[in-house]
Amino acid sequence: MTAGENSVQIKKSVPDLAPLEAVLFDVDGTLCDSDPLHYQVFREMLPQVLVDFFTFLFNSQINNLL
Repeated sequence: MTAGENSVQIKKSVPDLAPLEAVLFDVDGTLCDSDPLHYQVFREMLPQVLVDFFTFLFNSQINNLL
């Protein structure tokens, strides 16, 4: 199969979708309060890279920046 044949096969497998007119990102919690989710992810991930992460640090520093 050539690259051209492969691209035709991929195009056939993707359904016809309307083109996007806009994309909405909620990066500061305006639409969704994501701070608790960020906190949970930080608590799970940071110890894996040897960073000790305290609730006080999150609430006093990071929570205000998100």
